[in-house]
Amino acid sequence: MVHPTNPPGVKVIMPLFLLAAHTAPALTYRLQDASVAAIMTELNAAQKAHSDAFMKKVEEIRKKDPKAPLPGFAMNDGPAKDFAARFLAYVKANPNADDAVRGAVMAMQTSRSQKGYEATYIEACKVLETKYAGSPAISAAVNTLGQAYSPETDKILVAIVKKNKDAKVGAKALKAQMDSRQSAIEMGERLSKSDQGRKVMDERNGAGWSDAQIAQIPKLQSEMTSLQKVLDTKFVGVLPSLAIGTAAPEITIANVAGGKSSLAALKGKVVVLDIWATWCGPCKAMIPHERKMVEELKDQPFQLISISGDEKLDTLTNFLKTESMPWTHWWNGNQGGLMDDWSIKYFPTIYVIDKKGVIRFKDVREEELTKAVKSLLAE
Repeated sequence: MVHPTNPPGVKVIMPLFLLAAHTAPALTYRLQDASVAAIMTELNAAQKAHSDAFMKKVEEIRKKDPKAPLPGFAMNDGPAKDFAARFLAYVKANPNADDAVRGAVMAMQTSRSQKGYEATYIEACKVLETKYAGSPAISAAVNTLGQAYSPETDKILVAIVKKNKDAKVGAKALKAQMDSRQSAIEMGERLSKSDQGRKVMDERNGAGWSDAQIAQIPKLQSEMTSLQKVLDTKFVGVLPSLAIGTAAPEITIANVAGGKSSLAALKGKVVVLDIWATWCGPCKAMIPHERKMVEELKDQPFQLISISGDEKLDTLTNFLKTESMPWTHWWNGNQGGLMDDWSIKYFPTIYVIDKKGVIRFKDVREEELTKAVKSLLAE
């Protein structure tokens, strides 16, 4: 997993909360903000503009050199922070609304790691910890809380384990604590090997930031061991295993034709699950290679399945009218279902499953993905 702020040369993925584009600041609660969805509509428009600009840049690079490394999104440079105060103000004005938890999470995520927005971030985290940790609605936010480690988000996850009566939600919160630590460990390890990465991250986050990330690795590793013991004793069998070498959990999900599809029906084929969204720039950058791979392997027992995390099915179907993606498409939506059960934290998330239904590779892309598929077809 890649931290939301990446040192140079690191493959970039799109965390689910990221809505990065440039737009006019929108810092205060507005009477017309009748719901979190109303604020999200503006954010989504900005997101699409940024994604389109990113794809234009990718296309220009590919034309010059198809093998050139692709750029990543500048995670902290978009407009999301300008919406943080609006999300928080909405939650404070509507604390019992059905979408209050989502609003608090968006306030937290859009202000995270943003200079000048620390107070908003801390307040949003405190609201989640003290008011919503025991709420059933917090379940959809647990994966997001595990995207990156911070003392504030860790307190929320601890509160969820303690207060939430749903064992699955508690287990997910423990797993999210482990995931956030693993993310921080990986970041520290990358920084320890990159002078340029440390320089960039210190410029972005303050002098000594990189050294602090590296120094905390042993502590985080020890904490992960302790958390795993709790997960293995208190929550045995509550969560499905998605480790390489384990059978992929069954999926029953909507397809673009309006029916239902299942993973079990594909036994006997090598299957790639590409979990993505139409607004995700790095996801869309994969499409040309996926087209090539599907064409090359069209006579093989192979199936590529793109699973959309777009909020609305229409968004996906409209996209497919203009973009050639001649393979299977399923739709989950941006919350619940697969996103929840499989703890999806970023787009794209890739699983490669063999003919027996066993997970064999994760998060391989481009030529690495084709190589992985071919190796399983040869078995």
